[in-house]
Amino acid sequence: MKFGGESLLLLVCSLLYAGLAVDALAYDYTASIEASLFDN
Repeated sequence: MKFGGESLLLLVCSLLYAGLAVDALAYDYTASIEASLFDN
């Protein structure tokens, strides 16, 4: 059971990390769109 718990924890951590990465990418994407809109 110990291995199952560790792999579950690893899965949760990887999902949280992926969520943070997606948030950062989305923020950079919207910031670049706003910058290009204000440049024109």
